[in-house]
Amino acid sequence: KQRHAGVRAQDRRSVGQQSGDRAFKCHFIGCEKAYKRSGDLQRHRLIHSGDKPFKCPFVGCDYRCVQRHRLSAHTNRHLGVRPYVCAVDECRKAFLSKSNLKEHRLVHSDARPHPCPHPRCTQRFKTMTRLCNHRVAVHQ
Repeated sequence: KQRHAGVRAQDRRSVGQQSGDRAFKCHFIGCEKAYKRSGDLQRHRLIHSGDKPFKCPFVGCDYRCVQRHRLSAHTNRHLGVRPYVCAVDECRKAFLSKSNLKEHRLVHSDARPHPCPHPRCTQRFKTMTRLCNHRVAVHQ
């Protein structure tokens, strides 16, 4: 019972659900997010509350955010640190965030995970940016 301390009853996993279900649902009007763990839901709720508990420690910088990893990436900007490095020997390009490195890795592969949603278009793209540019240039 203590595992669920501080979590509203409607957010708790019901007895019949499997552990793989996303049982912790956000009840903010219009939000359909759901999570496997109550802590993830609690962190998500900060988006709706407007609370940004993580503040940049650099004097004169007013940056605040909801997630600690975003503050780390922001702080690295001040420091000039790019801790996420491409493992391809010929490349070795470095990035501020893990998500930017993950997107960059597609440059070294044939994967094109972003399909154009236009009904008669069959093109696929390596990045969302390229997909958005395509949509503006071709379909608008």
